[in-house]
Amino acid sequence: MIVTVTLNPAIDKYGEAEEVRPDEVMRLADVAYEAGGKGINVSRVLNRFGIENTALFFRGGQLGGLFSQLLEEEQIKHEFIPVIGNTRLNYTVFDRKHQSVYKFNDPGPLPDDDEIEKMLALIRSYAKKDTTFIFSGIVPPNSPSDIYAYFINEIKDECHKILLDTEGEILLDTIALCRPDFVKPNQKEAEKIYGKPLKTDADYIAALARLEERVPCPVISAGPWGIYIKSCDDGKYYNVSAPHVDAISTVGAGDAFVAGFMLSLIEEEKPMIEAARMGVACGTASALVPGTGLCYPKDVIDILDQVKVREVRS
Repeated sequence: MIVTVTLNPAIDKYGEAEEVRPDEVMRLADVAYEAGGKGINVSRVLNRFGIENTALFFRGGQLGGLFSQLLEEEQIKHEFIPVIGNTRLNYTVFDRKHQSVYKFNDPGPLPDDDEIEKMLALIRSYAKKDTTFIFSGIVPPNSPSDIYAYFINEIKDECHKILLDTEGEILLDTIALCRPDFVKPNQKEAEKIYGKPLKTDADYIAALARLEERVPCPVISAGPWGIYIKSCDDGKYYNVSAPHVDAISTVGAGDAFVAGFMLSLIEEEKPMIEAARMGVACGTASALVPGTGLCYPKDVIDILDQVKVREVRS
């Protein structure tokens, strides 16, 4: 079973304007609301593939009620810890004339110490030897920088696998304090850890080797160049890349990769590189969906055979 943990979920509101102009009222069309946040996106993709999973999250206020309603409409199993304040609302506006996207994200509510302990108890209730946890997304504002490490260290010996997908100082602090089985930084985050730009295969291998000091199976997202990965099956390094597509929106593509990777690796017990191919196909298929939408299985299957795997050496 897969459990996703999203500490700062959001309602994603999407709309389109003919043109975004300053000091004018913009009339939006094609407005849609979806439950969002990185871990929630992972749960939504898993659900579309029929993979049993449960989403855990903090929820607050009237917007929190709408958030749960959106999950129920997609029949996604979930549990939450109530907090004071409203679940955040993120806005995405597509400018049709200039083909550009504007994003505005709320900060979200801050859970107190008691609510954090309740979340830990909820996470522990799912920690079994056949459970894989995915901790994903930013944390609430002013949260302790070790909050992910606190949760992971408490359950590490009680569950099957743990994947961490976050950013910034939270990522650096977490992998310094605990050992998740997988991490998936993007290129910019990996460059911070490695200490120099990543431009060549050798650079990515060196960055993966640096990550391996703390994480057994690291993955680096390299944008249009796919992902770089150290396989835990054969110890080799690979680049897994997608075919060119006319991307409509890359929002949620990284979360779709995580879902595809973990459903293939954990639920279908595929080799790690095959799981990476599935992840790349899911991420690429998500780029074909407008706004904050996510991939659909039919598109993933169409793309999967076109995903290329290349062994890389320094």
